[in-house]
Amino acid sequence: RQLQHLLSHILPWAKQRRLQDIDAMCAADFLIHLQNAEVSSSARAKTWSTFHEILQEAHQQKLLRYDPCCGLHLPESARPHREALDNDEIALLLSLAEADTRNAILKFLLFSGLRISECLGLTWENVDLTEGTLRVRAQLIGCRKGCGAFVIRHTTKSRKERTVFLPVQAVRLLEKLKATAEDVALVFRHPDGRAYRPDEIRKQL
Repeated sequence: RQLQHLLSHILPWAKQRRLQDIDAMCAADFLIHLQNAEVSSSARAKTWSTFHEILQEAHQQKLLRYDPCCGLHLPESARPHREALDNDEIALLLSLAEADTRNAILKFLLFSGLRISECLGLTWENVDLTEGTLRVRAQLIGCRKGCGAFVIRHTTKSRKERTVFLPVQAVRLLEKLKATAEDVALVFRHPDGRAYRPDEIRKQL
């Protein structure tokens, strides 16, 4: 990976520059070049890390008088701003969900705020209808088409277990599902018992 960053970004920028000529101004110039490059934030961070490591090593080997990157930092990428649904949009989503066979999932996502993978990976043992809470401990990350086999990852995206306090609408929805649920582990499943695939729910949304 470091070689990839070196060939893709660092060497094209360096061109005819000699290592001994790279100073703080050059390092700052590369930082600006990297910020303007059309790459992912992850690739940008790894490329800067590789660049910094090269110059640090050059300084330690006494090829440079000082570390040109000292004091320079790659700014964190701003997270995209996401607008919350307003009341009219919520009402529209609920009305559309009524006509869909997956309406229970769509409603529960809205009521609970869970991620799709967390919702599909929810099991009855982690639901407390009396207290109106659930424990988010796992996520369903995929299942095989045409069969009931599914893959559960026993960790959340944040790698932390959390307790969610449910609104009345979510509790009532789960009570209805529980009343008709057979001896199955997953809360949300197809009528024939198959697990839902995360991608089909994302597509529906």
